[in-house]
Amino acid sequence: MSASECLYDEPLPADIAGLASSAGPATLISSSGFNCDVWRVKRSMRRDGPRTELDLVVKRHREPCAPVKARAYLREYRLLKRRLGDIVPSAMFVVTRVGDAPGVAVVAEACEPWFDLSDTNNRAEAVRLLAGLERAREQLRTFVRNAREWERGSRLIDLYGNDNLVLDRNRHVRYLDSFNVFFYTDVLHALGESDPWFEQRIEMSRRRLDYLEHLLDSTG
Repeated sequence: MSASECLYDEPLPADIAGLASSAGPATLISSSGFNCDVWRVKRSMRRDGPRTELDLVVKRHREPCAPVKARAYLREYRLLKRRLGDIVPSAMFVVTRVGDAPGVAVVAEACEPWFDLSDTNNRAEAVRLLAGLERAREQLRTFVRNAREWERGSRLIDLYGNDNLVLDRNRHVRYLDSFNVFFYTDVLHALGESDPWFEQRIEMSRRRLDYLEHLLDSTG
């Protein structure tokens, strides 16, 4: 299921400490990702000045997450944000409790996926679109350049799955993953053990990065 598909309206789960009681009604927009469930929340607030409309997503990591792991996710996010700029939606990481276990949630600006850039089945349409979108081409060039640099340092950006690198409805390139955004390929070699599922995700991410580079070559 695509992250852009709306499932149903419901309150945020009550087991996310500190978030559910204040966030109000939410729309579950993804429950099929590898790491998290995602809700969309629209709120109106006012502080001294005019009323502000907020459009946010809340991502809850499904597995227990100690604070040290949450800090690692935050470091990865800050690296992405520093190098990729507005390709990465602004976000806040919240150390919380999910049920009885330590956990982490992300509150981020909402972004509506419009076109999946990393899906190789979309090649013809991607070339046509990018040929007429100068800013998107520059954003994609920035993404690929940094991804290649990280790859040389044994840190491969995650391009596995649906709707993680997209054009949004404004035709801007956005990278939407928040958790485990890198595969540390040197760790796989150091373990000396075969992990077919992990290797499959790495191989697809590499193929898709090659494909994105090819898109740039095809569109100037």
